[in-house]
Amino acid sequence: YLSFFASHGLYRDRPYKLCPSLTPERFFRCLVILCIIGSIVFGVMHGAFYKIAMQGFVGLMCCVVFLKCGGIRKDYFTGLLWSTIAHVLYNSNLYVVDYFHAHLR
Repeated sequence: YLSFFASHGLYRDRPYKLCPSLTPERFFRCLVILCIIGSIVFGVMHGAFYKIAMQGFVGLMCCVVFLKCGGIRKDYFTGLLWSTIAHVLYNSNLYVVDYFHAHLR
């Protein structure tokens, strides 16, 4: 699970610290841009460019969780914790679906 946490630190925590104390409108614009870029990179780093759509969407959802659970308040640890938990739950769901698909034919 450390790799999940490390990847979210790379894609979420570090980029958002690039948004210094800006006006609220500029800070929000900076967050949206970084969220989109981080999600694209998240998708590409999962294997290939064609994975941008699905994994990028998951990355976008993890980004929203990060922001809603602490990232906007600059409580990066809590945001990382909850976005990592969301990622782990999503991946666990895939394993469960794959298991039942393989064993219930």
